[in-house]
Amino acid sequence: MSQTFRATGINLKAIPFGESDRLLTILTREQGILRAVAQGRE
Repeated sequence: MSQTFRATGINLKAIPFGESDRLLTILTREQGILRAVAQGRE
């Protein structure tokens, strides 16, 4: 399931995921710890 929303947070970790993407661990005040995929450019 995919969700889109806007939040301000601190990036705790970014690890390579696939060819050019990153898997992010983000700490936000409203949501706590989130995991998100940042899609890279090809």
